Amino acid sequence: MGYLFQGTFVPVGTSLAKDPIIWDKVATVARMESLPGASFLLSIPSPVPYYFAKTLGFVANDILYGGGLPTYAFGRVWPGPVPWYLSVLFLLKSPLPLLVLLAAGLWVARRRLRDHASALIILVFFAGFLLQLKNNLQISVRYVLLAFPLAMMLASRSVEVCGDAMKEGERKGAGSSRPIRSAKASASGSVRRLDFLVLFCVIWSLASAFFIMPHFEAYYNELAGGPWNGLDLFAYSPFYGGANVYNVQRYVEQNNITRYGFHEDAGLYPTAIGPGDTGVPCVRTPGTYFVGANALRPMDTQCYRWLRSESPTAVLWWTIYRYDIS
Repeated sequence: MGYLFQGTFVPVGTSLAKDPIIWDKVATVARMESLPGASFLLSIPSPVPYYFAKTLGFVANDILYGGGLPTYAFGRVWPGPVPWYLSVLFLLKSPLPLLVLLAAGLWVARRRLRDHASALIILVFFAGFLLQLKNNLQISVRYVLLAFPLAMMLASRSVEVCGDAMKEGERKGAGSSRPIRSAKASASGSVRRLDFLVLFCVIWSLASAFFIMPHFEAYYNELAGGPWNGLDLFAYSPFYGGANVYNVQRYVEQNNITRYGFHEDAGLYPTAIGPGDTGVPCVRTPGTYFVGANALRPMDTQCYRWLRSESPTAVLWWTIYRYDIS
């Protein structure tokens, strides 16, 4: 959740300049600054989180990359976008407790479709989600981030109903000689079942968060087989380029590894992260190497093809392969 709200109240101009791939050729900051009064407007803090606004930028991405880019999923490379990619990615990257509460929230909200506010939330959720599914840049879960806050809003409906039922039970218990437990028992069976479901999902969600922390971007739910299988399911989605640079730096220092090669993401130019980083060669060479899962994908580069036939010594943080080649 903290990741979703990063960049809130950052000046509009700063937010635009951070993401040239979206705004280049569409509306550059330099061109906007030349307009009368634009410098003042670009200095106004934006109430929209940067990554939320970036998700909305998929329309501009479609303008720049109308044909889409190669898509990697389930060990296979497609030359362009596939219609099911983002929907399946959403199901496998979303915590299962959230999906369960989302279904419960929809079940609760169905009774209140006559309530315009509830109906509007449901409509916005499905309309926004379906709109995002047409995105041709199928390389990461970040292109469907808009669905998560809306899904949480719907999931909270089930929590709200349970809270209302408990308050009602306490109110009845306070006004009668019966114990509170008896008053709560007077609630409908469906609400009691929903109460236990919400409690179970909250505990489940907390356990999942503690298990994966602090490597939350490597999370995959139980339907995907957990983070262990995430490396083979989708490109870029298990992690974001550069996330493990400091982890590798600490790892080599703690293990007294003086010479090694590191490359996390084939989509990024390799940069030495320390004096002992000699890079990862494109031919089989003895040494110790730390290579990100994305760098081993066949969709980006053939440079590390030789490593795909080697057995890794360890898989670190669910995203980095360590190879000791003799």
